[in-house]
This record gives sequence, structure tokens and C-alpha cells, in this order.
Amino acid sequence: MSFTKLQSEKAERPIAYALFAGAGGFHLGLEMAGFNIILATDINPYAEQTHRVNWPNVPFLCEDIRTITADRMITIAGGRKPFLIFGGPPCQGFSTLGDKLSSDPRNQLFAAFARLVGELMPKAVLIENIQAFVTMYNGKYADYVLRKLEDLGYTMYQAILNAADYGVPQIRHRVFFLGTRVKNPFTFPRPVYGPIGGTPYETVGKWIMDLADKGPEVPNHIPLRHSNKVVSRYRLVPEGGKLPPLDKLPKEIRRKNFGNTYKRLSRDRPSLTL
Repeated sequence: MSFTKLQSEKAERPIAYALFAGAGGFHLGLEMAGFNIILATDINPYAEQTHRVNWPNVPFLCEDIRTITADRMITIAGGRKPFLIFGGPPCQGFSTLGDKLSSDPRNQLFAAFARLVGELMPKAVLIENIQAFVTMYNGKYADYVLRKLEDLGYTMYQAILNAADYGVPQIRHRVFFLGTRVKNPFTFPRPVYGPIGGTPYETVGKWIMDLADKGPEVPNHIPLRHSNKVVSRYRLVPEGGKLPPLDKLPKEIRRKNFGNTYKRLSRDRPSLTL
């Protein structure tokens, strides 16, 4: 296929802007789903560096979203407005939810997201966040998000999805909010793996056991160098289990608090949430 044809096909894809882009995982998934992401933004300079390596031709605004204007985004995007705006606004307002929710300054990040949505009015909006987003404080913050987008004219859909159900070797539950101004009804994708999907989950062993004897010669793989004491502790952790109780450990490797540090993944199952 010629480069010209590839460029033509990309131009025909629905256009998207990425807000709170991070390292670009959301970006990559939507790109694989057929979207043409032409602009991204995040305040983190490391996110910008990562983005510029992977998408050197896509403009990246490394700025506070509260200072970014819709007109500037459109200008940088070459005059092309988005069909979709997506991202994961942080949920810093959790600790003071209640009657003062709307006045909490830490909620300004979502407010800025909603402001840009209101100014750009894409056909669709997609938001991802942690599962607790819909349960903490009786779901008041999730209701606030839904209400803000509904007030802008979007029909809202909400679901908690598990990444393992779609082929990721990790149990990872995240909530997704989809807002649309398209009249066609929307449904979230049906699980492909697990009890509902009918296909066995992808496993840790299948995906990372090839790294067991590898070192930094593998890109992005930096094996840890544990002390002898730490190695002695890990030897007592059964596969898929955790460290035995403190009184069951040899005195020379005990410590007051182990937290969740000493666990071992099972090679025959998806990993815990990382």
C-alpha cells in the first residue's frame, strides 16, 4: 500500500483529541479502533517526552488544561474539530464530596475538561477512571460528571469493564463514561474472555515468562536486583500467594510491616491490578 493511500485512509478516520493523555495508552487503543488522534495534551513533561517518541507528528500541548482554550486547540489542529474528545480527568475532589462538591477547587480539572467539551461540542466524549469513582461517597462525583455532560446535550452510558475480559493478562476494573450526540443507540463491547466471553483468560506466564532470564538487553525491561534477605522472603511466597504471617517467618527476615510488597503472581492466571 502506498504512503499516499495510507495518508488518505487516515484522513478519513474520525478525528479525536486526547486530554490528560499520559503516556498514550488510551491514545493507542483508540488509534487501533480506527480513530485519527491529531492533538494531545497533558501537564506532565514526561508524558510529552513519551508522546513525542511514539507520535512525533502529533502536536502535544504540555500545559495546564485550565489555561488551554478551544480556539487554540483548533488552530494547532489545523482547523479540524474533533468527532471525539477522550481522557481520564483526575478525581481529586473525592475527599471533600458532598454539598460543596461544585466549589471544590480540585474539581477544576474535570470542569476544564467539560468546558472544552462544551466549546468544541464533539459528537462523542469518552472518560475513563478508577472503579471507586462510581462508588466512593455514594457515587456523587460520578453523578456530577454525568449531569454536567447531560446538561451539554449528551446521552450518557456508563459501565465498569475488566481489562482481562478483553485479552489483557491483568485483572483491571475501570469505569467508562460514553457521551454521544449521535442518535444511534450505544452498547459497550461484550466480553470475549473469561466466564462470560467463553475463552480462557490470557495468563501472566504466557506473556512474560520469556523475560525470566533476560536483562536490560530487552527494551523497557529492567530486572530488579534484590538483596539476599529479600530473596529469602520471596522463596517463602507460594506461586499465586503471599508471604506467611510474621510469626511463621525466620527471625532474621522479619520486619514490622510488609504491606502488599510480598506477593507472587500465578503464571496460570491474569495478574493482579498493577
